[in-house]
Amino acid sequence: GIVEARLSSRTPVEKQLCFRYGAEVKNIIEKYGSEFTYWQLEAFHAINSTMCLNLLDFYTRRAPLVLAFKDHGLNLLNEVSAVFQLEFGWSEEQVKHETKSVTDYIQNEFKWRQSFS
Repeated sequence: GIVEARLSSRTPVEKQLCFRYGAEVKNIIEKYGSEFTYWQLEAFHAINSTMCLNLLDFYTRRAPLVLAFKDHGLNLLNEVSAVFQLEFGWSEEQVKHETKSVTDYIQNEFKWRQSFS
């Protein structure tokens, strides 16, 4: 139908955004640019639309990274933190601090797995 035709003409990133944001996808891409990855666009949107102020909040409350991915989204940490650095003007030291808070949280939160190894 019409929905399938509209989705088939979109890029993979646009399709992913469509499933989460519907018609708002056009505004998101126009506002932040089409050169970013899906998770970078999610980060821009969270920062500018949901008052997300740090990486840990993004990972644990704004995006389904921690629970939806086997590695808890850690493979995306550099690309997502680049958006936060850009938007908030973080120094390299601040980026290290923020990424460490995410990795520390994940280590602590999933410590129970060690008893099953």
